[in-house]
Amino acid sequence: MCELFAYSAKKEISLASLPEFKEFISHSATNPDGWGIGWYLPVGYVMKEPYKAKGSPLLESLIGNTSVDASLLIAHIRKASRGENTYYNTHPFIHDSTGKTWIFAHNGTVRNTLPGLFAPKGTTDSEKMFSQLLGEVHTSMCQEQDIIAIASQWSGKKNFMLTDGTTLYAYADTSLYYQQCDERVLIATMPLNNTPWIKMAQGKLLVCRNGRIDRIVEEQHFYSWKSYFFW
Repeated sequence: MCELFAYSAKKEISLASLPEFKEFISHSATNPDGWGIGWYLPVGYVMKEPYKAKGSPLLESLIGNTSVDASLLIAHIRKASRGENTYYNTHPFIHDSTGKTWIFAHNGTVRNTLPGLFAPKGTTDSEKMFSQLLGEVHTSMCQEQDIIAIASQWSGKKNFMLTDGTTLYAYADTSLYYQQCDERVLIATMPLNNTPWIKMAQGKLLVCRNGRIDRIVEEQHFYSWKSYFFW
């Protein structure tokens, strides 16, 4: 299956100094059909290729480039399940809406998406999911609940990450873990170091800002990371 990786941090992080990212990229041996990263400086950017991450000259140049130092990043390595190995089918996807630049990546396969905000350039179910999500959240006053509501309607595997450059949303279906330490939150398909990671329960949405977990959301219930109360 594909793998996801993301972080939200209080300060900019260099990819070259992040061993968890290097471990993530090593998993491209079994996810050889593309790689991509999306980040903000503060404008949103995506760099990607429909080729294996490990050994990519472009990726190696980015890891050593300070212009990719960022406080928020989403990365993806692909094992294709739907759609050919092309640039437009490679994650992450990026789109501007309501004055924000949104970035999205997905792990799994979903078959019942609905038309959304924009016409996909590729043929993946993942880009269709992104379009449908933006079709709701760009006019929403409660984005977390809309994300949860749409995700609950999809059938199939639907682990995904979405960001507007300020808030990082991570939705767990089959496999997603997180770790908070040193003013940063790391999120990945599987643990990437020997220290403890927390596995997210199915159907939960992790909401992160500025290197901290803001809340964990499930349907109509909001769980405050700070207060430990439901309301």
